[in-house]
Amino acid sequence: ETIGNIGFYEGVIGWVIDARKRMLVEGGQLLPRSVALWAAPVESKDDYLQVDGFAGPLYSLDFGGARELAANNIYWTELDASLYLSEPAQVALVDLACTDVEALNQDVDGIVIFKVTRHGTLHGIGCWFVSEIASGINLSNCPPNPTPSWMQGFLPLAEPLSVDVGDRITVRIQAAANAADWRWHVEVTSAVAGVTGFSHATPQRSTRHC
Repeated sequence: ETIGNIGFYEGVIGWVIDARKRMLVEGGQLLPRSVALWAAPVESKDDYLQVDGFAGPLYSLDFGGARELAANNIYWTELDASLYLSEPAQVALVDLACTDVEALNQDVDGIVIFKVTRHGTLHGIGCWFVSEIASGINLSNCPPNPTPSWMQGFLPLAEPLSVDVGDRITVRIQAAANAADWRWHVEVTSAVAGVTGFSHATPQRSTRHC
């Protein structure tokens, strides 16, 4: 089982490419067939404590320098649909039957525009996967989570941002090095505040090899 909490996190693309090349006979079937990344902008003070916990002194020590690192990390959580600030949308879809080695240079890259449906505070982007196992059979950890083997992901913003109905949130999520390295860029367009953007990237790790 190589599907991670946000679909690609455990390197499923690289493993499947390798297995397909070395072991799949002509006419053989791949399970799963595809993996999709879904997301929604969320208001979640509890999840954002992972970042804001470094904002002030802790045990009389200043951990403020760690806050930037904390804001560039992916957190595993249990999301609820009540946290959504917009309807969820598919960010990226990878067909495992035809993705190739070149895709590992940028194996996930998707952009989606969300329209805010309620006033609230945008703390980050909630993420999960939908995987087609076989024709007509899907596996997903979409909230409310029916698959306790997985959690969902939370991609925080550098700073929480107030949003209102009708605002647009443009989200781009990328993963490279067989999903070892992640980037997310979030841009909020408001009739009142104009455009505000945040760019994040996880600390680079070694490429996962097949």
